[in-house]
Amino acid sequence: MAWKKIHSSELDSWQQSLHAAGASMFQFPSWLRAFENISFFRPQFLKYEAENGFGYCGLLTVNFGIVKAAIVSQGPVLKDVPGKVLEELLDYLKVKGFTFVRFSGAMADELLAQRPPYRLIGKKNSFPFYKDVLNHYLVYSEETKEELKAQFKQAAKNKINKVEKYDGYRFVTDDEGKYLDQVYELFLRKGNKNGFTYRPKESYEQLFRNNAQLKFARFYLCFFEDKLVNAILIVRDKERSMNMSGALDEEQIKDNVSPAVYLHYYAMQHEFFEEHTGTYDLLYSDGAVGTFKKNFNPDHVEDERLMTVVFEPLIYKLYGRFLLKYASTFKRVGRKAISLIKR
Repeated sequence: MAWKKIHSSELDSWQQSLHAAGASMFQFPSWLRAFENISFFRPQFLKYEAENGFGYCGLLTVNFGIVKAAIVSQGPVLKDVPGKVLEELLDYLKVKGFTFVRFSGAMADELLAQRPPYRLIGKKNSFPFYKDVLNHYLVYSEETKEELKAQFKQAAKNKINKVEKYDGYRFVTDDEGKYLDQVYELFLRKGNKNGFTYRPKESYEQLFRNNAQLKFARFYLCFFEDKLVNAILIVRDKERSMNMSGALDEEQIKDNVSPAVYLHYYAMQHEFFEEHTGTYDLLYSDGAVGTFKKNFNPDHVEDERLMTVVFEPLIYKLYGRFLLKYASTFKRVGRKAISLIKR
């Protein structure tokens, strides 16, 4: 057996296998393919077929002249395969001309434990223009919606109670992306007002492609007087529902109580009691957004495990000098890259 590329026709079935295996959403083809044609990253998918298991690796690859690099977030996924499979993956990547590949999550620990015959670099930021989702605000499932609400701060519970007594809002779920045009208009208005950018519309279209079968993404929406005033995007794997994007049109709701807290509560109920994920990840934020998210009394969890495997040390060294020289430029680009990931 050996590592080889996955044909595009196989990707939907692979996503189902990955979901069943408890893989992170950041390894799902639907997530990685959302980067196609919207950034300088290109997704690539590899497989290792074993008799009773499998190996899978989803990468975001990028080329800078003589530098060929990749990011593997929360992967690869190795299920009932020989221990040598990870080193064989690294050998494959070296043969394919990669200068270095950065891994995150549990695989960083595994690389340290196995000590492959390549240079390993820990915390150094090899990709200043890409930021893994490493900082989380987690809310955990409870037995009932009453117990779920009980863990929130009193201010949040008060807002939920007010919205429940108010009949002016209409709450909707969308698994097909049929409201995408309206959602994206709301995102653009919010971004223009607050000075940030959302990812291109094409990437949202990719997320919802074949979503009825894959059940990977969902919009939770609030309408007021038939106008969309609040929207959040949830992306999920088997264990976790992650709040990737959101926007509230404060002007449209006029003097009424804000639906923002209730919309997350509404989403949590669906994710916990219908989709049966155990964790709702609001993602860490600072400033006013962070203050809003603290309404839910989330558990703040940081996972900064990163490991870069270097196949070509000399080229990597030159690349490192280039990063230092253009650090300010990459810092500006990085802000845009983060928006591609988190919005």
